[in-house]
Amino acid sequence: MIVLSGRALFAVTKQLKAIDPQGKPVINADVDVIVFGDCMTRIVAAVAALFLVTGCVQTTKPDAPGDVQSACYQNFVVEGTPGISNVNYRSWREFPGLTDQQRALNNLRSAMMAEGFSNIGVDASAGALTAVQAHSIPSRAPTLRVSARKVGAGVRVDAVFMILQGQTSDSTIVRRNLCRIVDAANL
Repeated sequence: MIVLSGRALFAVTKQLKAIDPQGKPVINADVDVIVFGDCMTRIVAAVAALFLVTGCVQTTKPDAPGDVQSACYQNFVVEGTPGISNVNYRSWREFPGLTDQQRALNNLRSAMMAEGFSNIGVDASAGALTAVQAHSIPSRAPTLRVSARKVGAGVRVDAVFMILQGQTSDSTIVRRNLCRIVDAANL
């Protein structure tokens, strides 16, 4: 800290990074912020807004034509109000030709790991998987629950991605990634 004519001067260097869903850097820059005493509130608010905007930057590729017609995409629903209440993103799909429930669970678990979920709990007898997504506050980590159960001559896969009050997410990205996991049951 340097004092100039009774005003404090703060200099901060912060590394900004934004990463797209495939893990590739989109923004990578050093930002120097210099703050003078009485205007610090406005500048800190501006810097906070800058970090918020760069945190929200995502490169989303358009859905592939086959994705839009996927049963998972058609069954996708959002329950709750983003930012106001807990939000559940749900979808399901039936696989009439898939007869091996255990194989479906193994494929689903692999797809969940590929999408960045960790601490995947497996309840093979119930045909259920539960996982959390990395979050800065572990007690508020988003949760994904996926189940695969026998239905007639096939398997039905249900998935719900749950985020807590105050958290938001882009439903297009959630739908694409959730359906990528659901559709992996029959690989």
